[in-house]
Amino acid sequence: MRDITGSGRRVEPGDGRTRHALLFHFPREQHRFGLSLVQEMFLCSGWQVTLVAPASVEEATEVVRDSWFDVLGVSLGNDDLLNDLTSAISTWRRGSRNQALAVLVGGPAFLDHPERSGEVGADASAPNAREAVKIAEHLVGVGMRSPRGN
Repeated sequence: MRDITGSGRRVEPGDGRTRHALLFHFPREQHRFGLSLVQEMFLCSGWQVTLVAPASVEEATEVVRDSWFDVLGVSLGNDDLLNDLTSAISTWRRGSRNQALAVLVGGPAFLDHPERSGEVGADASAPNAREAVKIAEHLVGVGMRSPRGN
């Protein structure tokens, strides 16, 4: 996995604040490998990451409510679940401790249709793990710097 994501060298936010990302596949979805890559990229970029596999929207909502997250990243493969995702994103934003929660979507449902991110109520979509981190950092205004001594 390090070969795909990079050197594994971690950086930290320029302002010294740890960023928190919650990542999961939309409930009833099966694909998970892509999220593992996204998780690794976020970790290598100095983020604290929570990766969960919720069985339902309600279970995902509980996770969103329980902790502070700067970014919520959701992967969706099945186009038939776009309406469900729209409703869920609205619920997650209302339930989040962070009223400025940034929502990033990805996965097969958005690869050829990045405009769908706005249609479902997300802030952006990402075509791959590396871009997901860049977009998330832009959404939360992170300036990154190398760790001390590097």
